[in-house]
Amino acid sequence: MPAIITNKFRIHNSEQFNESFSEASPNVYYLGIGKPQAHGTSTRPDGRTENEGTDAAPITPVDSIQEEFYIYDDLLAAKKITSSDISYVIPRRNWTTGTVYDYYRHDYGNRITGGTTTQTADSGASSLWDSTFYVMSSTYNVYKCLDNNSGAN
Repeated sequence: MPAIITNKFRIHNSEQFNESFSEASPNVYYLGIGKPQAHGTSTRPDGRTENEGTDAAPITPVDSIQEEFYIYDDLLAAKKITSSDISYVIPRRNWTTGTVYDYYRHDYGNRITGGTTTQTADSGASSLWDSTFYVMSSTYNVYKCLDNNSGAN
């Protein structure tokens, strides 16, 4: 079923998640890591090996109580997440030599005045959210592209 996940919806969800830490009865979240062995290697008490996927194509999780408990079999560590562990962030985009980056425009995806076409970025992105107008260097400096010289690297 198709869906449109708007920026307003993304922002609302992140604000609700952040708020859930400071409510009168706050939610408690844990982040776990696990599955140290290759996929297809059985760690189940019943010796189950079928449909365990591969490292390149792990299995799709199933919504069942039994499958939920299998997650704990492979759990190595867990950390309780507190409000000081969360922050609002943007997708990380590392600088790559020879790449054409989009220049910043606030109107990607908007109709051009007097026309019926949509303003798209050089990368083909049709929204500011999807455009690549900023990068992070190897020294962790963040740069914003103000002009890309008509699509030059």
